[in-house]
Amino acid sequence: TKANSNTAITVGVDNVAVNLAPTGLSASAAGGSTNASLTWTASTAGTGANGLHATTPYKVYRDTGSPVSTFLANASTNSYSDTTTVGNTTYYYAITPSGGAASYKVERCQGTLCSDFSQIASGVTNAYYDDSPLSASTTYRYRVRANNTSGDSPYSGENETTTDAASIISVTLTSDGEIQYGLLGSSESKTTLTLTDTQTAQNDGNVTEKFNIKASNATGGTAWTLGDPVSTNVFKMRYSINGTDWTTLTTADSYQTLAQNITSTSSQNFDLELTAPSSSSDAAQKTITITIQAEQQP
Repeated sequence: TKANSNTAITVGVDNVAVNLAPTGLSASAAGGSTNASLTWTASTAGTGANGLHATTPYKVYRDTGSPVSTFLANASTNSYSDTTTVGNTTYYYAITPSGGAASYKVERCQGTLCSDFSQIASGVTNAYYDDSPLSASTTYRYRVRANNTSGDSPYSGENETTTDAASIISVTLTSDGEIQYGLLGSSESKTTLTLTDTQTAQNDGNVTEKFNIKASNATGGTAWTLGDPVSTNVFKMRYSINGTDWTTLTTADSYQTLAQNITSTSSQNFDLELTAPSSSSDAAQKTITITIQAEQQP
């Protein structure tokens, strides 16, 4: 069987345009006035773009002692005039950005250097985003912007990535796929080793695989049931990948592990041992179906 896998991409948020702390704070009191004038260097995003909080990008704090923690006002530019001071009083001021991003918006387009972005997520509170499912062998381009009650930030830088090819999971029997055990007496066992009919399963997918095996009950005349130990109309089936260590198939139509870590184009030999029931209600020819399943190795 063949199956295409879903492909996921993790988008990391780096250098999104939100305010850095302002620098160069200066406080002065003009002669003949009880007002304090504050100036500072405008804060910018890490890329030099405008900050997130375009309307009131700064918070002004004031106290009569240090440290400063009492909120005074929002400021819309890199200057603020304090008109609530009183004479003969020393004031301490601090300036901070209004706050960071409350969440992020993620946009995506398809194709190398594409520009027709559309939003695929909003309200993202982590600095990462997992985008899935996506098409295999496809290039996706992303950009991110921060958001809070003041609005949206400028966009981050753009980056793109290409998903891997689809996973193909497939197994083929390169041997004839048919085993003739011939006549068996009560409780008699026979292996494909003695029949020189070792079977071979090949990984013809493009990923590392795990092979599983199952056996059916025996059909034809009076049915035989797979089990252990053998008894009336109950047969036993075992398998081995090295001819020495054998594993019993315990339940009909239930997969068990045959072999693991089979890389693409590699193959795995295996042998089967059949033990007839201790007694049978008839002597009809029986048919047992052995199925090999492939799954992608984690």
